[in-house]
Amino acid sequence: MIYGTPQVHLVDESTNRIGVRTRVFSQMFEFGKEPKPPQEDGKAKLVGSQIRKRGGIYFMTWFYEDGNKSGVGVELQDRKNSTDYDFTGGFAEVSLKLHKDYSKLLEKYQGVPDVDGGDILWPATLSKESGGGGAFPGNGGTDGDINPMFGYQSKFRMEGNYRFRYAVVELPGALFDGVDYIADKLPGKPPTDLKDGRNWLMAAPNLKHLGNVWDVTENYWLSGPGGWPKPIYQKDFLK
Repeated sequence: MIYGTPQVHLVDESTNRIGVRTRVFSQMFEFGKEPKPPQEDGKAKLVGSQIRKRGGIYFMTWFYEDGNKSGVGVELQDRKNSTDYDFTGGFAEVSLKLHKDYSKLLEKYQGVPDVDGGDILWPATLSKESGGGGAFPGNGGTDGDINPMFGYQSKFRMEGNYRFRYAVVELPGALFDGVDYIADKLPGKPPTDLKDGRNWLMAAPNLKHLGNVWDVTENYWLSGPGGWPKPIYQKDFLK
């Protein structure tokens, strides 16, 4: 038996990096008499509830989400002011034919492109004389040295993904306009010390609805040397 009128209590409040606030309310009740959710300020949205029993007493807990515009803590971060961004680097395996010194590799290590299979034929050992499986005079070492290129058809090159996250009440109408195309300007502070003509390709964004706002993450892929091919990825390039 519960005497008196149980009160609703704010038991937790947190705001993430883009200003999406989660508020948790709780109220005790008698079994079979579940209370109604408290009336928030009209902007927050009820996104979940939970019932727990502690020491013979039942507690109802409600979870609300909204964009924080209270002036306290992290306020809603839109595309203009968000500081939630990062770069994740990695490697991609690509054909040796994309090596910037491909012709020099063939010459120095006696490689022969296989027209039919597409693979490069490398002799297991180097020779100072032409022939013996090689198309060029050997100048990679002493006669009979192990060929360091033997068996290799690919190389690793640096690539990566830059992400920029923010929150909006309404999704921008032009959010997908740049997807699949080379991005001229990225939001936030992406890496700028790009070499060998590298640039960025806009990938599809990630979208998640939280309470009354959208959690948006824009994604950009770093190209290899020379950049993404403009005939394929530059918007309106062929017009």
